[in-house]
Amino acid sequence: MANFFGVVFGYTNTENYFLASWKATDNSAQAYDSPAHWSDPMSGTPVLVYDSNGMSYFAYAQAGLQVKYINGAIPYLALWGTYDVYNQWAPAVTTLYHDTNRVSWIHEHTYEWHVSYRPIIGMYQIRIFDKTANGPVTSSSVPLIDTGAQYPSVSFAPRAQFGVYGFGLANLEFNEADFYCCDGYFVGQTCMPYTTCPNGQKIAPTATTDRVCN
Repeated sequence: MANFFGVVFGYTNTENYFLASWKATDNSAQAYDSPAHWSDPMSGTPVLVYDSNGMSYFAYAQAGLQVKYINGAIPYLALWGTYDVYNQWAPAVTTLYHDTNRVSWIHEHTYEWHVSYRPIIGMYQIRIFDKTANGPVTSSSVPLIDTGAQYPSVSFAPRAQFGVYGFGLANLEFNEADFYCCDGYFVGQTCMPYTTCPNGQKIAPTATTDRVCN
């Protein structure tokens, strides 16, 4: 039931990041309400999800790619379902995107993820290619899933921290990660904007002094 994997991007700390997770099958917590899966691991209290009015309901998780924005402390299993999770009636987990086609991943297939995170313009886009079915990815390859350019009304931290995510899957393997800065240049792990000159030239400070427009 907990068959997720994906990537974390725009990570600042444990209470501020984006998560793209891909699920293969639908599940409802109502069917699993008695087992320990759906109880707090410390207290044994049943897990409930609360909406913006403080009303609780059974959790559900749908197949397909979903992108979440985490902005606060999150309760146990808060990343599991296809819904928003509220902490003290403020959204701690917001589901920004869910693939309406609910395309599932296939066991023992290799997938290539292209994740664009552009904090300066407040945009992200995720494309997933099935290399097992279609071979190496080229400029003419058609993605299995494409979120399109998304401009959510949330805070984009100007950081380039990235990670991988797995939940309930054994023998999950990630490899060959490449990174580049789209909108500027790196200072440590922070993506800084270039200065745009009147002639359209984009410049960045050097290690010792600021560069100026010609």
